[in-house]
Formats: sequence, structure tokens, C-alpha cells
Amino acid sequence: MKRISAGQGAARYTLYLPVRFHQLALPIDMRQLAGNLSAKLGVDVAATQGEGWEQLRIGPFDSEAGAKEAFLKSTRYLATLCVDRLYPLFFHMEQQPLDQSGAEVLIDGDGRRIDAFAFLYMPCIVPEHQNVWDSGAFVGQWHPQMTDEQLADTLGKAAAIAEPLQGRLAVAIQTYIAAAAIPFWTAQYVGFVTCLEALCEEEPLPSAQLQALSDIGEAIESAKLREMGGAHAAMVDSVIMHIKKQRTISIQNQIKNLVKSHEISIAEHLGSSHPWSKNLAAGAKKMYYIRSRIVHDGTWGIPDEDVSQAREFAIAVVKGVLLDKLANIAP
Repeated sequence: MKRISAGQGAARYTLYLPVRFHQLALPIDMRQLAGNLSAKLGVDVAATQGEGWEQLRIGPFDSEAGAKEAFLKSTRYLATLCVDRLYPLFFHMEQQPLDQSGAEVLIDGDGRRIDAFAFLYMPCIVPEHQNVWDSGAFVGQWHPQMTDEQLADTLGKAAAIAEPLQGRLAVAIQTYIAAAAIPFWTAQYVGFVTCLEALCEEEPLPSAQLQALSDIGEAIESAKLREMGGAHAAMVDSVIMHIKKQRTISIQNQIKNLVKSHEISIAEHLGSSHPWSKNLAAGAKKMYYIRSRIVHDGTWGIPDEDVSQAREFAIAVVKGVLLDKLANIAP
């Protein structure tokens, strides 16, 4: 651990904004990025020159509110850069609050009380006039170096099958690899579930359900709701069109059936200690529900514990299904 701030003087705040380059992307000149951000924000911006993981230091500001405003503007500037230039620059869009738990009873080497700890791998605002220390959390490569044993073990499991990887399997594998490179759990989670969507085969609805849909459509038509005009006519057309298109089971049920077909491999990767391990079909339903909340609501909207469990479950499911398919095991 090391001290970050001076811990004295007038109140002032510095925004720490870490960014990470994709391993295969040519890095941006951080001095140029800092200079351009400084011009946009109207405040000093300094940058560390690292090897893929850099730190932008923005400020200082006279108030914490000023630093927060700069964070919001900076994330929008960086997002615009990534979208406009199709550039894979990773940065978190939420601030990490300082950790003040137990800090007031800790004393540094100079005999001064420590006010808070900061985790510099996440965006945070550091009050320079307080005694703030780095949390000391080790930030290494997102993907640690594989050992010889791990390489030999995995390649030893690979099936020697001389067949091309194509179609749905190729799309799923490419999506999986892209998701694995993302350092953000939310986006990574959506990517893993998308892999499963790519692997699903369309399955027709049972004949009884198809007949029920047909009967419902005829009942709506016979009600002569179109004659009411306006919104009624438009909604009748919309509902009838939806009924006519409803010929296959939902993607959620397709994923559930895919999980059933690969239960043995998924259970092996998931382990018996996971709370969803006793009912993989129910777990698949939860997994897709959480994915839908992210994509459609823009938020998890569920407890953090469920988020963590869902991510672990998704990783086990995708691994199990893809490894089975690579070895031509199960459909």
C-alpha cells in the first residue's frame, strides 16, 4: 500500500479514471488523450504511461461535485471515441466510493490517521486534503499466464476431429472468445448468454398450442374490434400479426432444452456447491431472465448475490455446451 494524497491544505479533489487497452489494439498516445481531455474539460489532465493499463488523473477541483461532473463528461467523451472510431478501450462507467471502514483507527508510518482507502483500478475521487491510501489490491493481467500443466491438460482433452468449425458453432465460439476478453461482468454475461442463443435450434410449438393460437386469432377477428377504428384497429392488426409469427417455442425454452441436452458436462463445470446445481432447467430460466433485465431495463434490478450466481452459472453452461459440441458429444 502507498499514500495517494498529500493529506493537508485546502479542500481539493482529484478524479482517478483508469482505462485499459484491448491486447490486440494499437494503444492510444496517452499524452495526446490527456491533452485533448484537458481542453474539453478545462482542467489539468495527467496520464501514466503504462503497458495497457493506464491511469488518467483529472483535476484538482475545488469541490467533489466538480469532480463528479468531470467524471460524467469524461465517460461520455471516451464512449464517443470508442463508438466513432470502433476502438476497444475499456473503462468503467460507475464510480467506486472510497473505503472508510476501519480507516479511522489506522495510523500510517508517520503517525497520521488514515482517512480512507481507494481502489485505483476503478474510477474514484480522492480528496487531496485527506490522508488517502491505495488499498494495495494487486492489479495484474486480466488473463493470467497459463501453466504448462494447464495447457497440456486442456489440449489433451481436445478431440482430434478433422471437421470445419462453421455455422452456429463458429458464431458461438467467436462470441464466447469476444465475451471472455471483456473486463466488465455485465457485458460479459450478456455475451455468454448470446453464445447460447446462437447455438439454439428453432423448435416448432406443439400442435395443440398452434391450434390454440389459431382459435385465439379467429376469436379476435370475429369480435369486429377493427370497426371501432383508431387504436383498436391498429392493435388488432398487431396482435394478429404476432399470433401468425408465433410458430416456434421461445428462446428461453430453447436455451432450457439446450441445457437439458448437456446436463452432465454443465454439472461437471458448475459443481454441486452452486445453489442452482440441483435444478439446471430452473437455473437456465433465471439466467435468461437476468439477461433480459440487463438488455431491456438497462439494469440488473436484482440482488448482487443473484448476479454473481448467474454469472457463475452462465460460464459453466457455455463451457459445458461448447466443449461437448467441440467433441461432438450430445446434439
